[in-house]
Amino acid sequence: MLNRILRIVAALISSCLALFLTGLGLVGWLGGGRFQLDVIPWLSGVALAQALVFFGLAGLASVFLTARGISRVPLALWNGIAFGIMVHGFFISNYQFDDAEHFRSALQMTAATAVSVLGSVMPLFGRSRS
Repeated sequence: MLNRILRIVAALISSCLALFLTGLGLVGWLGGGRFQLDVIPWLSGVALAQALVFFGLAGLASVFLTARGISRVPLALWNGIAFGIMVHGFFISNYQFDDAEHFRSALQMTAATAVSVLGSVMPLFGRSRS
């Protein structure tokens, strides 16, 4: 029962993040290329926008594969990569928070992604009852 709840939560969180990243990437791509995210300093402009669109669509595809029962592995991989990028971008890199509220928001997003990682990885190692 817990695995099923965690899988549903992971799919919801992953879907929201993937849609957000796809939308953000499309805005940056269609906006002409002057696009920068301090959290992802190694890419900028059109390359960053395209990477966000690609990563967002890959996330949606991984949620679809998991929901259809085809494979749970892509969602676990996607969540792990998203979590790693968030931890590195927010807490390891030189990213500067404007105030405590921005720090709290980054912490909440990262915690939600950690729950999503847990929800997508735990079923891989447990017995499947769904």
